[in-house]
Amino acid sequence: MVQRLESLPGVTTHYSRYKLSFVANASWNIAHLRLPLMKALADQGFQVEAVAPEDDYSRIIKDAGFHFIPLRKLNRKGRNPVGDLRLLNELQHIYKNRQYNLCLHYTIKPNIYGTLAASKFPCQSLCTVTGLGYTFLTQGLSARIARKLYHSAFKRASRVLFQNAADRDLFVQ
Repeated sequence: MVQRLESLPGVTTHYSRYKLSFVANASWNIAHLRLPLMKALADQGFQVEAVAPEDDYSRIIKDAGFHFIPLRKLNRKGRNPVGDLRLLNELQHIYKNRQYNLCLHYTIKPNIYGTLAASKFPCQSLCTVTGLGYTFLTQGLSARIARKLYHSAFKRASRVLFQNAADRDLFVQ
């Protein structure tokens, strides 16, 4: 992963000046699934931070030595467009103030709203799709809106990674 970051525009070998954020819908996700990568990048000299709603696992991230920024407006299961606009505004505020070079987004709302927020600044966005799930299996209004939001966000992403080929193929289709 470290070698591949160099292929993104603007990434140099001066890692100590390069600031990354890991953004997810739960601190649990970062603490249990992303912490080894965060440590490896920090060991390479990158400045690494975490952005997620605060929960019982936020302390693990902080104890590992990483700056943690709580997301207060992310409602994981919420479908309220006003709430999602508040999340987008919160992420834009964070990205503007923290001046990240690269945001690594995980889970649906950070992938969508984090990428849209990052596109307003000189910040690269890397989205990781671990599964498309219910959103792509249904045909309801919420699913159609989610697909359009994914499409809009992913056009602005620097890279989109899919953890399984079937999801990638479905998305491309």
